[in-house]
Amino acid sequence: GLVGSEMCIETDISGAPLQTLFDEISDGNPVIVWSTSKWGTPTTYSSIRLNDNTVFNWPSNEHCVVLTGFNLEKNTVFIADPLSDIVERDLTEFAATYSAYYRQAVVIK
Repeated sequence: GLVGSEMCIETDISGAPLQTLFDEISDGNPVIVWSTSKWGTPTTYSSIRLNDNTVFNWPSNEHCVVLTGFNLEKNTVFIADPLSDIVERDLTEFAATYSAYYRQAVVIK
């Protein structure tokens, strides 16, 4: 895609450990992550049968946010959340949510 007059490249980095996300943020690259729309509530799943007859457990309350920063000393991350503005979240809770939503992430370079 284009931002201003610069070309942006979106790269799927799903499955990446948190450190990879933090490295991208440190390099100035925002990272889109799948998370929950209701922070602080447990993730629930809906079972969906796929065409090959396997069952996939889809997490409810799915929502995307942009990881914009982190502070390891305070154990927090900063996210741009279209439902809440730019917010600071507990890193441990963020990590659990990132895992619950199958560690889905896209970096914008």
